Amino acid sequence: MKQNDINQCFENLEKSTSSPTLILNKLGKILIANEAAIELINANFAYMDRLIMDEPSTLKWEKFVNRLSNDIELTENFNIITDDNEYVMLSFHCVYEARTGRIVAQISKLHYGIVHEQYGYKRQRTAPTFNAYNHLPYAVIISDASGIICMLNDQAEMYLKIQKSQLLNKAHQHIFDTFSLQKEQITEYLAKLMGEKHASIHVVDETANRQICYYQISSIFDEYNNIIVTVIQDETEKKELEHEIEHQQALNVVGQMAA
Repeated sequence: MKQNDINQCFENLEKSTSSPTLILNKLGKILIANEAAIELINANFAYMDRLIMDEPSTLKWEKFVNRLSNDIELTENFNIITDDNEYVMLSFHCVYEARTGRIVAQISKLHYGIVHEQYGYKRQRTAPTFNAYNHLPYAVIISDASGIICMLNDQAEMYLKIQKSQLLNKAHQHIFDTFSLQKEQITEYLAKLMGEKHASIHVVDETANRQICYYQISSIFDEYNNIIVTVIQDETEKKELEHEIEHQQALNVVGQMAA
C-alpha cells in the first residue's frame, strides 16, 4: 500500500462517525472512542481507560501490533470485556500511522456461531473428565480461555444458588452474581487473573434463614489445558471459630482489667 493510500485510509477511518471507531496506542490505551463504539461495546471508556481482554487476546494483541507496524492495515478478532463485566468477541479492522504511533480501529461484533466455532471445542474436550469433580467437598467451575463457563459441579450449583443450565455458556464473572460485590472489586479480580494468572477474594453471603456464610473464591489460569479453574471453599466454620476466639480473648481482657 502506498503512503498516500495509507494516509487517505487513516483519515477516512479517523473521521468516520457512523461506524464504531476507536483510536488507540500500541498498548491498547483508548485515546478516542466515538458514540457508535461506546454503544457497541457498552463500555465507559472514561473508567476503562484501555481495552481489557482475556488472556489469549492479550497475547494475540502484542503479536498483532508488531505485524500491524509492518503491514499498516490488518484485521483480527479479540475478546473484550464490557462495562457489564461481559466478554464480547469483536473484529478489529486497524490502520497504523507510523508518524504518531496511533492505531485507528473500526470494530464490529462477531456472530455467535463464529465465537462458538473458535472456543466451543474446548468445552467438549474437558467434558468427559468433569464428573469426578462432583465428589469434591468444594465448588469447582471450569471456564474456557475466553472466559465462558463450560462446566460446574454440584457444590457450585448449591453455593451459587443457581441451576447449572442457567450458568453454562455465560461469562466467567457471573460467578459473582450471588454475592454482594462492587463492580470495581470484580474488575480488579478479573484484571489480576488475566495479568498474574491467578486471583482470590473473600465474600460473604446470607442464606434464606439469615445465616451468614463466608466463602473464598480462587481462580487460576491453567495454561497447559487452556482453561480457567475456579474453586469456592466454604470458610464459615473457620470464621465462626475465629470470632469465638476473638470474643473469648476480649472477655479475658475485661476480666483481667476487672481483677
